[in-house]
Amino acid sequence: VTGSMEATYITGGTDGTVGNPLGMDRELKFAGSTELDNGMTVSVMQDTSDALAFGNSQIAIASDLGTLYLGSDSDPVDSIDDITPTAYEEAWNGVSSSGISGAASNDTLGYSNTFGAFGVSLAKTKGGTAGTGDQGVEGAGLTGGITDVVLTYAAEGLTVKFGTSENEQITAATTDADTETNMLMAKYSTGPVSVGYQVAEINTGTAGTASTEVDAYSVAFNVNDNLAISYGRY
Repeated sequence: VTGSMEATYITGGTDGTVGNPLGMDRELKFAGSTELDNGMTVSVMQDTSDALAFGNSQIAIASDLGTLYLGSDSDPVDSIDDITPTAYEEAWNGVSSSGISGAASNDTLGYSNTFGAFGVSLAKTKGGTAGTGDQGVEGAGLTGGITDVVLTYAAEGLTVKFGTSENEQITAATTDADTETNMLMAKYSTGPVSVGYQVAEINTGTAGTASTEVDAYSVAFNVNDNLAISYGRY
């Protein structure tokens, strides 16, 4: 069992708005793992939200053939929505969201593996808008399913990742409103310095809805073991 608490102070820029700028982040995580007689490793986890409600959960089976998991954590595209190097949080933290999401909100079947310097992560969720309880069955929903693919190359301080996600949605009997997300990022670290650059595009099939383009970069510097500073723009 692990946990953390964090206090924040964030103010907005609207004149005349009076509110409480103080906030608190409360997190708990329960996790366990065991090794089977055949050498496979089985792990489970469950964490909580700020309100101490159930958050992400996962069951994973790892072997020499890779890792197969079921749950609402480790979604490939959602996990790289912004991975430019930072000393604390992303540049948009406390202001908005990255705008990029994949299959993380649903009970998702996923797979990941590495082949030397290359890695691949796949995820697929089918229907609905949230995970179901034990022995949950398929019901009426407006989501056809989400498919995520992330390809990674990492060697000698350089990390390059490409991710793509397709969210099939049906807003009416004859109208499709699929959302497609594509992103590319590169990060390089040498000694105490890390730099990163990331671009993405989110296209929706809804008439009159504009696409979203993301452009992010940052540089982070570890002054010593106790101090790190960074500058980022999103």
